[in-house]
Amino acid sequence: MLGYVFRRLVWSIPTLFGISLLAFVLTSILPVVGYGQDNTRTAVGEDQRRKLFLDLPRFINTNPLDARARSLRAAHQIATDDAPSARTEISRVGGAGLPHVIPYLDQLTLAERVRVASALVPIALRSDPSLHLPQEANELPGFWARYWDDHILDFTPVAIERAVKRYTTYEGEERRRAILAVDTYALDAIFRVLYETVDPLARARLLALCGDITGLAPHVSEHDDTTTVELAAGIWREWWYVHRSDFITYSGTDRAIVVVSETRYGKWVSRVFSGELGVSSRDGEAIATKLARYAPVTLSAIGLALLLSYLLAVPLGLLTAYRKGERVDFVSAGVLFAMYSVPIFVYCEFLRHVFAGSLLVHSGVLLSAFAMAIAMTALLSRYQRASVLDVLRQDYVRTAVAKGASPWRVLVVHVLRNAVIPTISVIGTQFPSLLGSAFVVEEIFRVHGLGYETLRAVEAHDVPWLVAIVTVTALITTLALLVSDIAAAILNPRLKARAIWARWGRV
Repeated sequence: MLGYVFRRLVWSIPTLFGISLLAFVLTSILPVVGYGQDNTRTAVGEDQRRKLFLDLPRFINTNPLDARARSLRAAHQIATDDAPSARTEISRVGGAGLPHVIPYLDQLTLAERVRVASALVPIALRSDPSLHLPQEANELPGFWARYWDDHILDFTPVAIERAVKRYTTYEGEERRRAILAVDTYALDAIFRVLYETVDPLARARLLALCGDITGLAPHVSEHDDTTTVELAAGIWREWWYVHRSDFITYSGTDRAIVVVSETRYGKWVSRVFSGELGVSSRDGEAIATKLARYAPVTLSAIGLALLLSYLLAVPLGLLTAYRKGERVDFVSAGVLFAMYSVPIFVYCEFLRHVFAGSLLVHSGVLLSAFAMAIAMTALLSRYQRASVLDVLRQDYVRTAVAKGASPWRVLVVHVLRNAVIPTISVIGTQFPSLLGSAFVVEEIFRVHGLGYETLRAVEAHDVPWLVAIVTVTALITTLALLVSDIAAAILNPRLKARAIWARWGRV
């Protein structure tokens, strides 16, 4: 059995890959347009495009941009025509680009060196306002040459990571200034330490450094409460996930990896496996945190609905198949058809009316499960009936009847185990429809689960949440299909063997 489970896990990999491609195509359609303040459709702005990785190619990035490429490109533009946008870009990349731009000055003419050196002045003032800059522009190239001779050892990964770790443990103004002196070069080390640190005070210090270096919000201080710090940490982690490539330099094997990782699909997949699902544009909260809070509610209701529907559908399917053509079969067929035809919100209103004034009305999860179970029972009982009828025609069942086995023994011992397998196999295929039903019932019963939150996201055009919910739904559906397949093999070992032989083309 372990071998079969392993094979199913291996074969689920191409399935997941196909589902991920489909989900990526569907979710990449969502961010094409946005909504203005008057709720009219508008083109997505440049900042929003960056957040949604629309500036990246879909699958292959033959020219990935890092701090070296961005800073040198900006320096070349400044040296050529002194473009204002290039000055803004080189200042934004900041200290992360200094190890590449300062050596590049030696390749330029005097006039070009002056232009590029003057563009670096905002970085110097940001990293250390007490620096004494030359008054004459012609002296700036020499200043940067001396500056680099004095600080070259500070711009090393080992030195800056050691400085950041010391600052999180022992706060001090000198340590803080040492980190600010390398400007954006420190960001990679700051975020690496931030992911490892659980102390709220240390996290607040690191987040405050991020605000000081970049000048971006949210600003955090050590006096903020834990909730504020964690909310800000989620926003900053999302910012770093989007902009990390601007402040690091790819080298070695990294340059080969980023060809596929620095793409829309690569970012989409890495979000799934890293858990960095972004932040909600509706309330600024980390999507992973919201999923951890709301998913158990919805999955509990779905799981309870499946349990109730199978407890009702399996016996009902056995009974109607055994009494085929009798009154109970015709009556149950009519009732089940009516149950299947009625929209689920009617069941919700019925249950809310029936249990009005009772304690159950306050348990939205239970009522949600009951409503979904009613609709599922009608479908599953028909699956079960058809499966039982098929098994009843098998030779081994007729043999058991000929030997004098009682109807109860025939149904329970000989029929049920084999007849329930097709019904169990549909669990995975029914999960997406149950999730869609959960959206309706959670809204009616005011249950704060995935459905309720998704409808609020639709109202607010919260694209990051919608992308995340499509991704998570695809993964859970794949897992449900895998579990139902393994459960069917456990109930019927012959099915397992037949599937394995058929897969290798020997039958």
